[in-house]
This record gives sequence, C-alpha cells and structure tokens, in this order.
Amino acid sequence: MKLFYVIDVGQQLQEEKSDVNTSKIWMKKFNIVSMIKKWSDETKISVFKLWLEGNAAKWLEKEEYFLINVKSMADWEIDFLSKFKGNIKPQAGN
Repeated sequence: MKLFYVIDVGQQLQEEKSDVNTSKIWMKKFNIVSMIKKWSDETKISVFKLWLEGNAAKWLEKEEYFLINVKSMADWEIDFLSKFKGNIKPQAGN
C-alpha cells in the first residue's frame, strides 16, 4: 500500500518506494518544492492533503473529521511527523 507520492522536477507524481526515505525526508522535500514554487500556506495544505495516500490518507481523514480549528501547514507537519515517526509505511494501529 502506498503511503504518499512525491513530485519530481517535471511535476509528475511518482511513487516513493525507497526504504531509506522516511516521512521526515519526504516532508523536507515537500517543503523544498513548496518554497521553490512559492506556494501560500493554503496551497501547501491543499497539496499536502492531495499527495497523502494509504495509511497517511486514512490518518488525514480522521484528523479532519475531528478538526475544530483550521490548522496551519506547520501544525499539519508537526502532527504528520509525530504520527508517522519517520516510518514510510507505518503498521496498522500505530
């Protein structure tokens, strides 16, 4: 099951398969792309949500269901990294 996708230089979505890449590295790459593209916080949040797949998408669905206040991208990043703790493919129940 895919956790999420990353964008390459040609802006095509590409499945991330490397065991070396962790959620922290993925987040760092995401932030670099968002900086290069000069995305607003709103755009960052939208793209972040769009790129999540599998367990990460399920986590997002639960987070949004119970969401009371709108989160900033910084809040989403902290919550994401806290939940997945560097694992690219978290096991069920984590």
